[in-house]
Amino acid sequence: MAYTLAPSQSWTTDNGAQTNYTYGYTTNAWTVTATTNNAVGGTSHYMTATMDGFGRTVEAQSGNGSTVVSTVDTVYAPCACSPMGKMSQQSEPYTTGAAVYTTYSYDALGAAQSRCSLRTAPAIRRISTKT
Repeated sequence: MAYTLAPSQSWTTDNGAQTNYTYGYTTNAWTVTATTNNAVGGTSHYMTATMDGFGRTVEAQSGNGSTVVSTVDTVYAPCACSPMGKMSQQSEPYTTGAAVYTTYSYDALGAAQSRCSLRTAPAIRRISTKT
């Protein structure tokens, strides 16, 4: 079940392109969608941000018309330094299929320690390390 949280809002540029903002809530996630119609006709494009209960973006999706062009997922994990946790994984932009994630780790004070990507060669998975 989807709920409308606020009335849609719109903004128009000098050249006539109009961007409409819609807000919603579905199954434990908040969404904000910005859709811009092409001022001279053609396909509109959109960006939807899906947020968790803390207001952190867990999915960002963009596209044109009804075609998804890019999706990025973000996963958060508990961290001793922050009651809301920190980003632990983020996908590379993808359209379909399985996402490829970069994994982040932090020390007890919340400083970034490493970033690993599975897209790099198995022997070189750690692509940056704080010493």
